[in-house]
Amino acid sequence: MASKPTFTPRLVVIEGNDKGKIITLKEGTTILGRSKADILVQDPRISRSHIAIHVDKKTNRVTFTDLKSLNGTLINGEPKAAGELLDGNTLQLGNTTFDCQMEAVPAETLPSEKASPLPSSSTSKRLASLKKAYTALPPRVRLGALGALTLVLGYFYLQGGSSSETLEREVASVKQLEAQGRLAEAISKAEKLKDRFPKNAKSYIVLGDLYASQRQTDLAIESYKKAHQLPPPLPLVHIKLVRMYLRLSAVEPAQEELKHIDEVIKTGPHNKELFLEMANLFLESRELKQPPEKLFILAKALQTEFAPDNPIGFKLEAQALFQQDRVSDAVIPLEQARKLDPKDEWVLESLAFAKLSMKDLTAAASLVEEWLKLKPNSTKALLVMAYLRFNERNNMEALKYAQKILQLSSNNPKEPHLGETLNLVGQIYWQQNQLQEAENTFRQACEVGYQLSCDHELVKGPPVKESDSQLTDAEPEKKSTGPAPASNEKPRLIRPPR
Repeated sequence: MASKPTFTPRLVVIEGNDKGKIITLKEGTTILGRSKADILVQDPRISRSHIAIHVDKKTNRVTFTDLKSLNGTLINGEPKAAGELLDGNTLQLGNTTFDCQMEAVPAETLPSEKASPLPSSSTSKRLASLKKAYTALPPRVRLGALGALTLVLGYFYLQGGSSSETLEREVASVKQLEAQGRLAEAISKAEKLKDRFPKNAKSYIVLGDLYASQRQTDLAIESYKKAHQLPPPLPLVHIKLVRMYLRLSAVEPAQEELKHIDEVIKTGPHNKELFLEMANLFLESRELKQPPEKLFILAKALQTEFAPDNPIGFKLEAQALFQQDRVSDAVIPLEQARKLDPKDEWVLESLAFAKLSMKDLTAAASLVEEWLKLKPNSTKALLVMAYLRFNERNNMEALKYAQKILQLSSNNPKEPHLGETLNLVGQIYWQQNQLQEAENTFRQACEVGYQLSCDHELVKGPPVKESDSQLTDAEPEKKSTGPAPASNEKPRLIRPPR
């Protein structure tokens, strides 16, 4: 009598590193992934916890949920975030494809997980022959053979540490040391990791990242270059190299690395992490001078496919529009980005500058106030607000914001807005006919490298005497060196990000 069919769904790997592997799905939920999973799949494009598969034997249904994986889940070639697995479906995770076998089959036809299948007759004959040959050996030789076998097995056991699963664990421990601030230990462990896994790109990338965080740029570049030469291919290494070259102001080799990235975009593989890193790179590094058309294509891919809930796609579109001097058009994607993340400083700053360019000073001031609530010590936001108040002829308010920048700069002599702030303070004194104070402030701005102050007539001309700044109604003719009520030299607003 035939036994009752049993619902025992299986996944059979038909493409990928684990080709031929059979995964029997048990009742309940099973997680598949690269490292943090119930069932591990050897595929670098699979996330650590990639997909959850639930088997309900009461209804004979198998459902799945993508666990917000980096490269997504494909069913019969179509991206799906959740759904039911049916018999005959193909399930693709990264570069691994599974055949879904969901039909109920007689229990006796299922492979036993507890017992190994019996060897074939030819295999039995070979085993018997080997056993006979082994027992025919002298005792000492047999002992030596056992020792050699033990060494060989031990070697392969140790080599098992080169699996991607082991490497992932070691990388995680390196990153944990870094997070704890134990950088010397992290670098030491990463260097040992590189020696242990000399043919895996990830071991060099983790070391390169540590060197990069320590500003050891040359060593980071050396590690990233080595990673580029080894499997698995990791397109992100090109972006890391670009960042390092830009740190050295080496724009030409950075542009060469971008050609590799362009090739990846044309031929694949495409994934969310790569597109996000590219977008961040282009937003941060305007010196790369990417054509707006390229930025638009990348922005749309992020908005519609790879990161629709992330503001970065809209930020990149705004950047491309700024490059084309289409400032009013840039407001639309910036507002969309603001809806997705109201606290994004880049968005608030860019919107404020867009409104300034459009001469909507009220809206600009409101945006800068919001910016300052988010970042009260942002010297750029303080400087923009100082300019806005200066243009309103509210010099006392302008001076208040400028003085806060100078106070913050006292602890940071390399503050990038120090020179421009000093120049603005000089303009305020200049408008108020406090000529000695204005000259002193312009000279300070000139000394820190702000050229506009160096070119001012008070600095280029003879020093102003203290008595000249003490003007009275009885000596109006001495005002010839002072400015008109409104300064002829307009303050320079910081340009919008381009």
